Parts: sequence; structure tokens; C-alpha cells
Amino acid sequence: MIFIGEETINAIIAELETANSELDERLEQLKTAQPILLAYITSEQFDMLNTEERDYLVYLAKVLYGSIAAKIEDIPKLTEAQIGSAEEENWGKMETAKGKTFRDKLDAFFENYEQEDLLAFVEDSLAEDEDSFITSEGRELMFVGLKSLIDAFHKAI
Repeated sequence: MIFIGEETINAIIAELETANSELDERLEQLKTAQPILLAYITSEQFDMLNTEERDYLVYLAKVLYGSIAAKIEDIPKLTEAQIGSAEEENWGKMETAKGKTFRDKLDAFFENYEQEDLLAFVEDSLAEDEDSFITSEGRELMFVGLKSLIDAFHKAI
């Protein structure tokens, strides 16, 4: 897959911010373009997330997909098997990750990772701070889910 850089990601974020009235339309476009992706991020396994976390997960997935789509024309539709395989691998890595904090655990995910800017975007979006509405459990679940999407796209393209 072509490297997706920070400039592309920032352009998609800016585009989504100015298109507030079109967000439902963009969600429908995502549903048509990647039905399994949307089914995955709205599936039961993310039921433990609160409403704000679920909405934020959908937003972050839209940024990831939009960033990839900005650089790659014919993106194949992801399958459950592709996402499931990536997710299983990522949960294994998370369980064995060393570190006291969430950020420390993520170091292992960045080693020799080809889509470092996309992963850094996810990490920064889920950063712990005092004003964050994201729970520690939600943070880990969202990170693994979003990284699994990046990995599935990376392998499919």
C-alpha cells in the first residue's frame, strides 16, 4: 500500500470538519464503499463503548478510510476474514505488550510499521488526558479496532 502521510490525514480531517452537514451522507458513502468496515465498527464487540466513544470510533474510521481513499483509487472491499485476522494478531500483540501506560504499550506496534502516520493519528486521537471522555477500556478496544482496519487495508491493497 502507498504510504499515507500526515498531510493527507490532516486534509481529510479539515474536509470532515467543514462538511458537518454532509456527515450522514458521508456515512452512507462509507456504508456503500465498505459495508464490512461499517458493520465491524458498529458490531456488538464495541457495545461496551459509551455513546461518545462509539461516535468517535466511527469518526476516526471515516478519517482513516478517507485518507486511504485519497491516495488509492480502487480500494477493495474489506472482508470479515481480513479484519478478523488483523484483529486477532493485534490483540495478541496488545496482550504481550510491555509498559505501564497505554502509550508505553503501543511502542511494540510502531516497530517497523509501514503506516506509521496513520497509526500515530490513531494513537494521538486516543491520547489520555484529563478532559478525555474515553475510558481506559474503550481506549484499548478502539486502538486495536482501528489498527486492525489499517492492517486489513494495508494487506488488501
